Amino acid sequence: EETTDSHTITPKGDTLEHATVTKNISAGGLIFVCGHSVPVGTILELKIQLGRSIGGIDCLGRVSRVEEDDITNMFNIAVYYLDIVSADRVKINDFVKSKTTGEKETLMR
Repeated sequence: EETTDSHTITPKGDTLEHATVTKNISAGGLIFVCGHSVPVGTILELKIQLGRSIGGIDCLGRVSRVEEDDITNMFNIAVYYLDIVSADRVKINDFVKSKTTGEKETLMR
């Protein structure tokens, strides 16, 4: 589902954190926007912030796809989670459901 929630990414073994926003998130993975390409297969440390009322989620993810947006010169990086606590996966799933429900209610008005 389309969201603009924040998270930081850190390539495994790297000491720099990079703040970005998610373009799409689900219980299985996410897509984030980045100013540079990240090689497919790269393992990233993810810190996902779903909202003020929901605590942050820390997990590892692996880059599965990279798409360049020729219009913005940005990259859409698709990542699937490698190790995520079941409770955190449920948090993400509930978050997506709440966003989807809110969007449907808005469209119905």
